[in-house]
Amino acid sequence: MKRFKYVMVFCVSFLCVSCVTGIFEMINGIDKYVEKNEHGRRELKTKKYKEKFRSRMADRIICDSVYYNYYEDDKINYFNHSYLRLFKTGQFAYFTSSSKGVDLNNLCSANFVGYYVVENNSLQLETPTGNFNTAHFRVIWSARINKDTLVFSKLYNRGEFLIDKSAVIDNTVKPDW
Repeated sequence: MKRFKYVMVFCVSFLCVSCVTGIFEMINGIDKYVEKNEHGRRELKTKKYKEKFRSRMADRIICDSVYYNYYEDDKINYFNHSYLRLFKTGQFAYFTSSSKGVDLNNLCSANFVGYYVVENNSLQLETPTGNFNTAHFRVIWSARINKDTLVFSKLYNRGEFLIDKSAVIDNTVKPDW
């Protein structure tokens, strides 16, 4: 009986140490794979799509404009304006705001940035939006290209992004990632 108590104490101690170690690894994990600037902009440290992008891919989408999506949920009083700015270099900036006034030329204030590729009729964004269950915090958002509309298939992107003709963008602004 005494031996059983020692085994149980050892097992409980091992479990506690493992949990604490796992928590510290999870907390430090995001810093290992995702960079964050002073404005909160996130980007992956290792960008796989940077090497995969080819300049002809940018010809299949509209890069001189901003794609816009508005999402509203009256049940919880939630409003979200999302903006996706694509560059001919294979880079993108994603902005969100509860109001419509977002400076799309200030790339430092984007929510996150990264690279994209176009395969067949699909735009794929390499995003740093993963959680602790995602390898390297890398999640691919995929959208079907339909003329001047991007249709995202997953719920987290909330549907269609249309070209925002009222968005004021400066085409001399270049990505810094």
